[in-house]
Amino acid sequence: MIAPKPGGATGAPPLSLPLRFFLAGLTGLAAALLVLIGHVGALLRFQYGSGALLAATHLMTLGFISMVMMGAMYQLVPVVFNVKLSSVRLGAWHYAALVPGVVLMVSGFLTHVAAFLMVGGTLVVLSVTLFLLNVARTLPNRAQWGLSGWFVATALGYLGFTVSMGWLLAWNLSHPFLAGDGLAVHLVLGGVGWFALALMGVSYKLLPMFSLTHAQPRWGWWAYGLLNAGVWIVGAGTWWWPRPAAALGALVAAAALVLYAGDIRRLWRHRLRRQPDPAVYLALAGTVGGLATVGAAAWAAAGGPWSLVVFLFFYGWMAASVLGYLQKLVPFLVWLHRYGPHVGRSAVPRMRDLLQERWSWMEGALYAASTAGAAMGLATATRDLLLAGLSGMLLAVLWLLAVVIWVLRQPSVPAAAP
Repeated sequence: MIAPKPGGATGAPPLSLPLRFFLAGLTGLAAALLVLIGHVGALLRFQYGSGALLAATHLMTLGFISMVMMGAMYQLVPVVFNVKLSSVRLGAWHYAALVPGVVLMVSGFLTHVAAFLMVGGTLVVLSVTLFLLNVARTLPNRAQWGLSGWFVATALGYLGFTVSMGWLLAWNLSHPFLAGDGLAVHLVLGGVGWFALALMGVSYKLLPMFSLTHAQPRWGWWAYGLLNAGVWIVGAGTWWWPRPAAALGALVAAAALVLYAGDIRRLWRHRLRRQPDPAVYLALAGTVGGLATVGAAAWAAAGGPWSLVVFLFFYGWMAASVLGYLQKLVPFLVWLHRYGPHVGRSAVPRMRDLLQERWSWMEGALYAASTAGAAMGLATATRDLLLAGLSGMLLAVLWLLAVVIWVLRQPSVPAAAP
């Protein structure tokens, strides 16, 4: 699967490259929840244009989801395509530009300083350009891509469009020139084109790997086509027929999500590893959160709160899925890089010993229950319930961050065999 050292069969990067993105991503998610906790009223009133909610949104989208996805792709792209990563050094420069870029952008939203937004946005665009250049130089001939490869490659294309549109929107604040609803295009390109496609592609690769299933997706290509169609219907229609395009695009994307959920269920039902796995359960709960997002959107169209739709999309689907897969990826990578080469020569810990299952059970249960509570608080406009749910989610994320750091601090050299 993934080579234990750089330069192996798949050209996997050093352990430090993906893990620095994972740690920064968990910190970004904790920061987003802190901002929401401090501005619960704005979230309940769904003041989406407020500086606090824009800051929390970009901490979530750039500081967490994109950060973790990029780190994961540095490790997974060589696996999916069976190639060598083009440049580890370029990945380090990408990280060095992305982190201050996100910090400056968030500071700009919180302080309403346009210069912070412009400089931060420029750094984000530069960092994403470095990332896309690195991955583009890594990708092989498309004949080797397969289902997961097409999901991932297409998502990367949408990422480029998303950050470009975001930079144009930031410039548009001080020098208006955009006609039409550029924000809607930005949201659809990022939320559906980048996040949803990337998560689906990664899931089609990781779920079979971690659950040991030999079943094949039945509806994967249909989900891929419908999700892309939904993006283009909304993106193009926003400029001419906003309401019909939004409704049709949402229905098409919802159909894609339902087909994807059916595939995930099929892969899980045919797994060979039957032991309960809390990390995978949390990732599966994320798929349920995605279906709940569709239900919340239908309710919002009939007069329900749109804040619930956004919350379930980011925290019920994306975050739950990413947090679940992280609890599998981190110990897997640490074990493979540090202990894999010593198997048969020294006593090495088992992979499951690096992250105790009881920790995963408790973290996953706390996050899932707290997310459900926060969603109920939004649905019923109950401030205290929303605040309690967000606080529980923050505790679960900080817990996982501490566990990841603990895993990383395990000794690099295993004890000698007795």
